[in-house]
Amino acid sequence: MKKRILAGLLSAAMVVTLLPVSAVIAAPEDSNDSQSQVSVLADAENPGVNIATRATADASYTNVWSITPASMNDGELATSDPYTSWNSWGTNDEAYPVTTSLTWDAPQVISGMRVMWWADNAELTSNANVTFPKSCEVYYVDAEGNEQKITGMTNESGQATDQVGVVYDSSSNNGINGNNHYWNYVQFAEPITTSELRLKIQRSGSGTNGVGISEWEVFGYTPVATGENIASAAEVTASYTNTTLPEGAVSAMTDGQLAEGSNTTWNTWAQDGNVEYPVTVDLD
Repeated sequence: MKKRILAGLLSAAMVVTLLPVSAVIAAPEDSNDSQSQVSVLADAENPGVNIATRATADASYTNVWSITPASMNDGELATSDPYTSWNSWGTNDEAYPVTTSLTWDAPQVISGMRVMWWADNAELTSNANVTFPKSCEVYYVDAEGNEQKITGMTNESGQATDQVGVVYDSSSNNGINGNNHYWNYVQFAEPITTSELRLKIQRSGSGTNGVGISEWEVFGYTPVATGENIASAAEVTASYTNTTLPEGAVSAMTDGQLAEGSNTTWNTWAQDGNVEYPVTVDLD
């Protein structure tokens, strides 16, 4: 039995599935600290869609004193209260680098991420507090369950990098106790599809010293559908097609090829403008 899909529904699905997601950060405002003097990417005003809040947060080790991994993706920046952060105070060298993770119920298409660090001591090599980290790497889990390191990224200053930044704004109270508002951003070289993203964070201190996250944001979207693309097996018709296009242009929308010019698309341009909208597209 033939089933028809209206153009409006098809267009909506295509827009949601194919819409590129951009995501960037803004440097701290009103800061004279040398660590915060960075340029930001051109679309800093459009940070994209934060999908981290839809994920379940976890960590290989979490401070046992009422600290929870959920604080790193709750949509709220941490304050001076350590219970509003995630941190790893209270363990030893064997726990580092500590791993944090965000896991979604379904695969997500991710274009980039950013993290804001939290600390309660400005002395990086402390042996008994939470301090800003030494380094951070980002990984994803592929469809086979294997961990893959993400490299070839671009940071908030437009520089190539293989790591997430550990920059912080120390202009107010050395950046500690919720005063750091600097986002370390990385844009991936290409979108990654995964159900789990991980950070591996190395500390600068020793002893029971830990690292902390104020907030972790991830930019992307959930695919509309997964599986085999069966559109190419359908017969395609449209209520109107631009008459200047080559014969059979309607099939361009399901030929499995992205368009390179107007003659390789299906479209409804009309010189006289006499087209009845909405236009209907059928896949039979």
